[in-house]
Amino acid sequence: MKYLLPLILILFTGLGFAQEAVVRGFVYDKSNGEPLAYEKIRLLNASDSSLYQGAVTDLNGFFSIPKVKTGKYILRIENYNFKTISEDFEVKDGAKIEDFKFLMEKDEAIKQIDEMVVSAESKQKKIEVNMSQIKLDKKGIERIPSVGAENDIIGAFSVTPGVVTTGDQGGQLYVRGGTPIQNKILLDGMTIYSPFHSIGFFSIFETELIKSADIYTGGFDSKFGGRISSIMDITYRDGNRQKFSGKVSGSPFLAKAVLEGPLGKGKNGDLAKASYLLSGKHSLLDYTSKALYPSINDGNGMPFNFTDLYGKLTFNSDGGSKVSFFGFSNRDSVNYPEADIDWNAAGGGMNFILVPGNSPVFIKGHVNGSYYQTTFNEVQSAPRYSSIGGFDLGFDFTYFLKNNGEFKYGINLGSFSTNFETVNDSYQTIKLEIPSTEIGLYSNYRWVKNRWVVQPNFRVQVYATYSTISFEPRFGAKYNANENIRLKISGGRYSQNFTSASSDKDIVNIFNGLLTAPENVQSKFITQYGNERAIKNGLQYSWHAIV
Repeated sequence: MKYLLPLILILFTGLGFAQEAVVRGFVYDKSNGEPLAYEKIRLLNASDSSLYQGAVTDLNGFFSIPKVKTGKYILRIENYNFKTISEDFEVKDGAKIEDFKFLMEKDEAIKQIDEMVVSAESKQKKIEVNMSQIKLDKKGIERIPSVGAENDIIGAFSVTPGVVTTGDQGGQLYVRGGTPIQNKILLDGMTIYSPFHSIGFFSIFETELIKSADIYTGGFDSKFGGRISSIMDITYRDGNRQKFSGKVSGSPFLAKAVLEGPLGKGKNGDLAKASYLLSGKHSLLDYTSKALYPSINDGNGMPFNFTDLYGKLTFNSDGGSKVSFFGFSNRDSVNYPEADIDWNAAGGGMNFILVPGNSPVFIKGHVNGSYYQTTFNEVQSAPRYSSIGGFDLGFDFTYFLKNNGEFKYGINLGSFSTNFETVNDSYQTIKLEIPSTEIGLYSNYRWVKNRWVVQPNFRVQVYATYSTISFEPRFGAKYNANENIRLKISGGRYSQNFTSASSDKDIVNIFNGLLTAPENVQSKFITQYGNERAIKNGLQYSWHAIV
């Protein structure tokens, strides 16, 4: 731990290496202030428009074009849904950073047709490996068949290639042979330990709030650690910075409401500096099922009940930097005559984006914590209990290179503790409470040249509790043969310090206990090939290779 602060300071030293001019900025939707992702940016030479450089905005609406020579240029953004933006400017001798901020206005004269919308997706496919990755947004999720007219991200996950689910839309997820506990689910960088409600049709996520959902079913890069099977990385949007808006809806299954709006007013037609976003949903099955299904449960209806709450405050600066504070609460219960089961989850944190005025490095950071517990009270049996809670602190740095290349590096410090209590067949109480601390460091380099994209990356995962360091090399590459054919390869080494007290052979686990990997493990075991192998600890490891 005493080496952590100097290590962070070393990472920050990368801020002082800007040697050439950088053209960068943010692109927003003027109607609501939402950052526009995957917009294609073109930097044209004013004297010869055939000479240009390009970039694509990220989820934060940020773009960066490095190594721009002195001269006159035109910065252009074209999208069929918005009015074209064209900005003339000059890069002068000695200039280091040229910052821009664009508010794109909807073009009412153009009728939006999905088949004619020109986006930067084709550009992204050329410059990123994207192995075993599916990108979804709110519109994509709404196209997937739903239950009770309620679209849900878990429904999208369940139809992803390589994913097998139990239940109609969820309940348990098995990705490429991995177990459910080996899937990592993130909400704005915060770990979600259980994404499902008691009835498998719905997750805890609100579709109205989803800005993007990236699903990695294998071969994911070094940014992600702590799981060996898959990653679901969900990002919620910010609140509307232009005007108040809301939505209230209901169905036989649930009722929900979303409210959002600016805090204050923007000056001179600009967007407000701050916004809020609130959502809540509550199940109605325990009420409506009495009328819809009178024969179930002696006329008492279906015994499911859940409530989800979420809130977010976002503060923006003129330079594009911003900070967001968010929190959530999920309560879930099932009340059978023979047993009561309760799930409770809560969490919150802060995310920030920092755009230093004198450096080309783009900085993201977060600090958050989340908690999950489940209780199983069965008639004539002792209660069973399981909980997990922890925090995560992380910094990510991105340095943009020429030809859409980039170099990323970062550090994560996390700690969590599991508390598990159950009773065995001999009526003996078993209690386990195990804390764990982890430190992760990663680097990720992307090189783009002609038809090739090569992405070597590396992660070091330090398991302080076990005095173990896991070195995890990873690699990805792509060859763009033409517009329709691309050849890709990806893989690497992965580890995790997390397991389940349930048997994966069970079709449905009513009570699912969560455990830190055990320290007292057998010293060796015999493999399926008859070889003897030593065991140092209870950590899980995996190798991925995907073509």
